[in-house]
Amino acid sequence: MRIHFEALVNLWVPGIHMKKSLLKISIMAMACSAMAGTGTVPTFKLSATDGKTYTAGSMSSKPTIVIFIKRNCPINPKVAPMFNDLAKQLGTKVNIVGIINSDMEGAKSEKAKLKISFPIISDQGKTLIDGFGAKNSFDSSSVGTGGKFAKVWSGISSVNAKEMVSGIEKSGTKIGAVSYSAFGDRKLMGCGF
Repeated sequence: MRIHFEALVNLWVPGIHMKKSLLKISIMAMACSAMAGTGTVPTFKLSATDGKTYTAGSMSSKPTIVIFIKRNCPINPKVAPMFNDLAKQLGTKVNIVGIINSDMEGAKSEKAKLKISFPIISDQGKTLIDGFGAKNSFDSSSVGTGGKFAKVWSGISSVNAKEMVSGIEKSGTKIGAVSYSAFGDRKLMGCGF
């Protein structure tokens, strides 16, 4: 949808006396909120460290939390245990899968080095990383059963993790009590892709 901001700003509605700058801000906010909806998982077929081949269809067959990982980022050892903890708590109700900007050998090496408990998809060409719009290591998203993904959360904190799990519950998957104490309150940012 293409919006011509100047044309909308220049409209005159009798009886409403708003400054032009306030109207511009309002229109920009509406446009941004309209664009902040969900996206569709890009078409892909990639292998993961668990020996399986993943596709957009398999990723959306069950609610899935997606974690983007930049190989060799110094923050990875600190954040990986947080997602291991979440994966353990969610059990089989929600899939958790990592996506790394590396070949399979690098994905397996990073998984072993960080002791990651969930599978990691090798995305050397960054098809998924760019398709989701992830910018940093340990940005995250969630994919629903319709093949749509929620926003990409930048960095990780207990607030982001709660928001992600809450969104999955609102879509109909009962998760139950989850402790977010492993995440802490301060947002951690990883290396840029």
